Amino acid sequence: MLCIARAYGDEPLRRIAVASGRGLTYVVNPSAYNATKGDDGSGVGFPSEAVFQFDADLFGRLRAAFDAGDRALLLDLWRSAVRLNLRALEVARP
Repeated sequence: MLCIARAYGDEPLRRIAVASGRGLTYVVNPSAYNATKGDDGSGVGFPSEAVFQFDADLFGRLRAAFDAGDRALLLDLWRSAVRLNLRALEVARP
């Protein structure tokens, strides 16, 4: 499931959520996911509260604010992000 992960320094990352557990959501880079078809068991655990539903417009604005170093706008935009529904992630996994 495509998502936005909030990385160090509030950097927005476009990722694919592949699993969740113990308060973490495991995400992979889309290029790595496509190369392995998601079957290699890889993924980086992010705190679940730092993983959000993908919104292309919001991601673009987050990325622009991050790249411009506009911290105030970046924090404001993060407040509008909607957390990823982990139940939907469970349903999406075979």
